[in-house]
Amino acid sequence: MLCLSLVSAVFSQETADKNHFTLNTAIMTAREQNPIGKAADFDVEKASMNIRKAIIQKYIPMLDFKFHTGLVPAAEGDIFYSPDKQTDLDGLGPFFRLDLELVQPLYTFGKATSAVKAAREGFHAEESRKDFLIEELSFRVVQAYWGLASAQKVELLAADSQESYQLLLSEVQKRLDNEESDVDDADLLEAKSLHFDVERIKQESIERMALARTAFNTLLYLDPKEEVSTATEPSPSFNPDEDLLEELVVMAEKTRPDMQGLHAATQAIEAKLALAKSRRFPNIFLFAGLNYAHADNRQDQTNPFAVDNFNYRSLGAGIGLRWDLNIFQHDAEIRQSRAEYNATIERMKSLKNNIRLEVTKAFIEAQKNFNLLEAARESLKTTKTWLRVSYDNWEMGIGESWRLIRAYEAYYRMRSLEIEREYVYNVSLAKLGNMLGEIDAYLRWVGNGKVTINEAH
Repeated sequence: MLCLSLVSAVFSQETADKNHFTLNTAIMTAREQNPIGKAADFDVEKASMNIRKAIIQKYIPMLDFKFHTGLVPAAEGDIFYSPDKQTDLDGLGPFFRLDLELVQPLYTFGKATSAVKAAREGFHAEESRKDFLIEELSFRVVQAYWGLASAQKVELLAADSQESYQLLLSEVQKRLDNEESDVDDADLLEAKSLHFDVERIKQESIERMALARTAFNTLLYLDPKEEVSTATEPSPSFNPDEDLLEELVVMAEKTRPDMQGLHAATQAIEAKLALAKSRRFPNIFLFAGLNYAHADNRQDQTNPFAVDNFNYRSLGAGIGLRWDLNIFQHDAEIRQSRAEYNATIERMKSLKNNIRLEVTKAFIEAQKNFNLLEAARESLKTTKTWLRVSYDNWEMGIGESWRLIRAYEAYYRMRSLEIEREYVYNVSLAKLGNMLGEIDAYLRWVGNGKVTINEAH
């Protein structure tokens, strides 16, 4: 029984640890399990195969093998005389035929090189797209994480407010039963009037927890009904240095996946333009072939001018040239690629211009929300003191009930507001990291407890 109890305790602890997440473990789990990340991996793998195909086409000869078999009528004689007719179907016998052809490009005037470069840059663009999707997923996980963390705090707040409410009613009722007390029925009614606020906190906590858990489990690809919890993560301080904003803007221009993706797309289109230009020139190639066919029931023809599709053998090689002379079509492809290239360059300029606005907006919003969080915490300290003084006065019999009720009301309102401001601040700070294209910067800020230039890199 003791062994079973120990095993059960260990298993319960492992299960609890498995369902208890820090910010890092939540993001890592989502990246590993969410189908968005897996689909992005497959897209990158598919793009890598384009590189392989382009390299194979450049360096490895194209091989074509054909094999035929079946039945063929018998035939005797030669090109001068044969006892058989062309339409005879007698003396059927088996035949087989095989053809092996090899074509090796020798010089393509840049087509093969441009195709390889376009494939490689397309692969880099797909990698950037994957990074963008992972960044967006990570940001949503941070939102869900702080949503679950705040829901847990609101749940505790609801339980605490229920307990305090019942204690308040009990104390007021006790004083009301004491004839020497100044408490009257109006005080009891005023205390009972808090019932809606207490019940609202309770119902909102139930709703918030259900939605937060579902959102969190969905992003981590867990069972929606699975019980999960979050660790207590600190909210980093935000007292920026003078040059922090400019440093973050420069950082975003270098690290944002969408910017890197557009740069790779530009390089790919540039290679595509070079490929379109090279199509105006011919391809020089080496070709070789082996052909063999045999049928036992047909007499082999040895005359070099005689053609028999069922008995022959040949082997040969040479150098060839192929030239696509559709010059007007090539010109249209060149203009199309050039227009696509110019459009991508303009998109890069627009994105670079918008990055400053987006980072600045996220920076100011995070700074504002930090100041509001600090103000909420300061007000919460004040309401705690107010509640403590009001309760002490009440205990000594010199305080009025309405003051204690007002203090309770202000205290729980500020606790609820402080929880909400903490959620809003952390999400806005994570959004700043997301605007940098590096949610890991936000994780470093949380780990270090502050936002500075050094921790941003």
